[in-house]
This record gives sequence, structure tokens and C-alpha cells, in this order.
Amino acid sequence: MRDVIKSLLKKEINLHDVLENVTRTGLLYLSCYFPIFTLILAYNVYNYSGRFLHPFLQKVLAELFVLFFVFYFFLLLAFLFERPKILVGVFLGAFICYGVIYFLSLCLSRLFTGQLNNVLVIIEYIPSTYLFVKSGRALVSLWESFFLLVAPFASAIAYYSILYKKVVKHFYKINGLISLPLYGLILYIAIPILSQQKSLLMQDIFVNSYLIAKQSEAIGEKVSQRESKALRKLIDSKAIWISSHYPLLRLEQRSKSPNHIKLPPQTNIVLIVLESLSALNTEFNKFYPYKDVNVTPFINDLMSESLIFPQFFANTDYTAGAEVALLCSIYDSYRYTKPLGSIMRNKTKMGLLCLPKILKEKGYKTYFFNGYKETFDNKHIFMRINGFDEMITLEDFGKVKTLKWGVPDKILYKKVLDTLEDSPKPFFTLIVTVGSHIPFEVPHKKFQIFPEDSLYHKYLNSLYYSDQSLAWFIKEAKKKSWFDKTLFIITSDNGQNIFHEEEGITQIMRLMKTHRVPLLFYSPGYARIFKGKSDTLASQVDIAPTILDMLDITVANPFVGKSLFDSSSEERYVFMMSWPDHYFWMEDNCLYDLNHDQVYKMTVDNCNLTAMKLKQKVLIMKKVINKLIVANKIYPMDKRDLWEN
Repeated sequence: MRDVIKSLLKKEINLHDVLENVTRTGLLYLSCYFPIFTLILAYNVYNYSGRFLHPFLQKVLAELFVLFFVFYFFLLLAFLFERPKILVGVFLGAFICYGVIYFLSLCLSRLFTGQLNNVLVIIEYIPSTYLFVKSGRALVSLWESFFLLVAPFASAIAYYSILYKKVVKHFYKINGLISLPLYGLILYIAIPILSQQKSLLMQDIFVNSYLIAKQSEAIGEKVSQRESKALRKLIDSKAIWISSHYPLLRLEQRSKSPNHIKLPPQTNIVLIVLESLSALNTEFNKFYPYKDVNVTPFINDLMSESLIFPQFFANTDYTAGAEVALLCSIYDSYRYTKPLGSIMRNKTKMGLLCLPKILKEKGYKTYFFNGYKETFDNKHIFMRINGFDEMITLEDFGKVKTLKWGVPDKILYKKVLDTLEDSPKPFFTLIVTVGSHIPFEVPHKKFQIFPEDSLYHKYLNSLYYSDQSLAWFIKEAKKKSWFDKTLFIITSDNGQNIFHEEEGITQIMRLMKTHRVPLLFYSPGYARIFKGKSDTLASQVDIAPTILDMLDITVANPFVGKSLFDSSSEERYVFMMSWPDHYFWMEDNCLYDLNHDQVYKMTVDNCNLTAMKLKQKVLIMKKVINKLIVANKIYPMDKRDLWEN
């Protein structure tokens, strides 16, 4: 080392040699990370390039990155073992087999469905893409760990390669020695995933086209006149239906009940969607063993000052489905029709009519606040297309200490208050929190009212943090000039299927824990009308029609929900979906489980509906709505088509 320093001081090292070796070392350094870069790039292309690329190109490009990842592996082996012809030959053989699988997928799609569009679905289940989608999230989350693991080693090589050309001469061998362990780590992540789901994988690869063709929701299948009539009767038998091509389009015929609520024009609306809060967690019941500890003290106090709906349910069991239901009053059955996807992620640009767009046309400023990344589930596209003027997400918070799923609730609420301070118009604001999302972190120990010794206790602690953050927000909002002219609607995206003890928990108990969520209408400025309790059976798809009803806004719409204050609704029902493929229907004290073809009584009162009758309703709602989603026949992209027949 002393001799090296002396030589540097005497300037005996040729500058040209130094630059040459620095360049080579830089290439070495980057190539060491190439396996990780390719998969991370593929992961991001697959999930987040929807705004730039056609879905077919999006998936093919991601697939090419995966192929390049595999090719690079063979190239490293070729240089390490100095057998390039054999190894490259093996790769080319594998590549040809891979191409044959693609070609067969294309042919099967054409054979069974008569359309080539279905190849988009099949591409997602080719082995490499399946592997990469399942392990992609883990790779991205482990990226920093890989960097910390390899960077010091690569930096040491960089240092010595400047001084000794011998190291640089063995560029590819060194590259292989560094990169191959990274491939090992990737396989370490991927192999358990494949072994756990081997049978499912084989089914998806070889019989996927046949399964899709057998489903009534297959791409391109039209909705019959009989199906349209059955769906319309189920949704609203008194509506004026205005389109044959868009079976859900109608003009509602509302009847004002004695307890109908009408808001003054230009009333501000703040819709708060709390993460993972089940209604059961706001009640002291047999599922909650701690009778002396309340995890939602503020929400419980707020209920006494609000109009509450104890029989309110989430239509789905995930956040994006809840957002679609709340804003657009449509069931995201697309999510549960394996192997398609979800409206927000896969049908981002389909024709919908959503609440923010309607209110925006009526002079409202519309805001969306969420503590997570704006690109998650393609929200950056979906929310803007469907009417939000401003989106405030994780990227807008600068350097703040985040939880696993993003910005803590209190920081999110502070951003809301700062943003709404100078709003020149009446506003509609959607706030979606992440503070109580699994793995249920809390930002400070003072919110750990239970020891963090189990997932259940962590869940309760996160709910307590969410409750206290909401308390702070309402307290601070009371100081604002807009507070008395604002209606706060507080609910949840879904509950969590987590219990203190698993023994004796039935399927119905799990359903209630996952789908029954709180609903509060809170407005001190209109305290006289927003107080008490309503036993109306309702779900998330009823929120958008209710807000329009209270503001006395009537538009032709494709909503499947009904206003909570519409007395003309003869039948109240709830349609619910749970992953992976469970469907439920609740009506008139009856709960029907499609998967087990069984009817349950919700209370001691009688249930007078048969399984056969309820099954027909579930199948109509499930199949016909999904056909309309697939065919993009919910709402016309061009408004000139609104009144065609």
C-alpha cells in the first residue's frame, strides 16, 4: 500500500490507463447488478407502463426483460466455464421451446374463443412471467439488501482493478462469480413460490385457454336481451332505461321519504376510507376479548353525534375494489374472474361515470389523498381519468418517515388540512389511509396499547393509531372556515379476517369480520339531520347515489347502487365478493353463499327466500356485470352515445 501511495504521489500511473480501467471497472460494477436490474425493470414495466403502452406490448416487453435475464445467466456460465457454444446452444433450444409455447397459446386462444385478444390473459401465465410476477415484489423489496450486500465487495474490486490490470483481464470470470450468487438469491425466493403452487401453475399454463373459453365471461361474449332485462329488474325496476347498447344506463326515479336528507348546494364532501377497520372492532362483542380496552374510542364517541348505518357492508375485500364501488357504484367482479384482474389495474381506461367527474362538472374541486405510491394499481391513471383534479400521494410528502405501506395517517391528514386551506371552490375529497394496513406498524410506542406479541395485537394497535389520527384530524378541521359547511362520510375499505382465537370461527363469522364495516355521516353544521341510527341494509355501491341524491343532482348514470334515502327501493340487498372466488348475497334476513349453495339466517327471524332464487340473483349480478366490464359497455366513452337506442 505504501508503494502504491508513493507511486501515486510521484505521478507514475499513466492517466490513460487509469481512465481505461475505471471505465472497465464501472462496467463490471453495473454488470454485477444486471440480473437484479432486469427483473426490477420487468416488474415495473409489467405493473406501471399502462399509461404509455398497449397492454399487449406492456406484457411482451416485460417478458423480453425476463428472457434477457435468462440469457445473461447462460452468458455468464459460458465465460466462466469457457464452453460458450454448448451453453448458448442450450439457451437457444430453450428459447425455441419458449416460442412454441407462445405460439400454442395463440392458437388455443383462437381455437377456443375465436379471438386473439385472449392471448393477453395467457401470456401472464407463461412460466417465466408467472415466476417473475410472484417473486417480483419480494425482489423489489429486497433490492436495498442486495445493494448493501454486494456494494462493498464490488467497490473493493473497483479499487484494485485500477491498480492491477490482472484483475481486469478476468472481467467476465469476476462478473460471473459476483452475479451467480445473486441468481441464487432470486431462485431462493422463487422456488418456494413455485413448489407451493405447482399444480396451479401447470393448470394455468396448459389448460388456461380452455378454462377461459368455458367461462361465460369469456372475452367478446355479448350480453343477451334476456340477461339485460334480468339485470335491470334486479337493480331498479322503476328506472327509465335509455340505451340498448349500455344496459345499465338509466334515469333514476327517486321517491322522497319523510326522513329524506337534502343538503344545501355547494356543500363540501369529505369521504374518509379507513384501512382494514371492521365494524366488529368498534363494538364490544364475543370476538373481542378485552372488555376494558376500546381500540376505537374516538369513533365510538363520534357515533353519538352522527347518523350511523350498522348494516353497511364492503362489496369486496381489497382497497381498489372499494374505491371503484364507492366512487363509481359498480362491482369490481372483474377482479374475481380468474385469471383476468381488476378494473383499476387492468381496465383503467374503460368507460365509467364516477362521482368525482359528476361533481367536477357541477363546480366542485376534487382531491384524492392516499399515503401510498400513486402508481399502485394504476391509480395515477384511473383517478385522473375519472374526475380528480389533484392527487396527493406518497411522492408528494418529501422526506418523511414512512410505514411499510406509506405515509402515517396523521401526516396524511396534515397534508389534507394544508391543501384544503385555500380551496377556492366547494370540494369533494377522498382520503384513503394506510396506517392500519398489514403488517400493522405504528409510528410510536404510545400507540401500542397491547404487547406486540401476535398479529392480532398488532392489528388492534394499528386500529387504535388510526382512530387517534382521525381524532386529531377532526379536532384540527374544526378550526377551519370550511368545517361547518362540510359533510364527513367515514367508512372503511374492508375489515380483516383476524381473530383472537381461530377455534370455532365459522365461514359466516369470517364474512362479517371482512365485509361489515362502519358508516358514519358526521356534520356539526347540519347536526339536526345527521344524527341517529338507520337499519337500512346497504353497501359501498350505494354511497355515490346517496351523495348525488342529497345534493339533488340527477344525471343519466350506470350505477348499480341506490340512495340510502330513496324510499322507492322495494328490495334492499348486498352483493359481496371475496378472494379468490367467493360470492355472497344478503337480503331480507337471508345470507346466501354461492360456493356452498347454502342459505343462512342472519338473526332469529325467519328467512323466507330459497337458495334457488338467491342463486339466480347472484349469477345474474356476477356474470352479466362482468360481461359488460369485459366488453366496455358500462358507460359510453363518447357522451353522444348516451341517448341512442
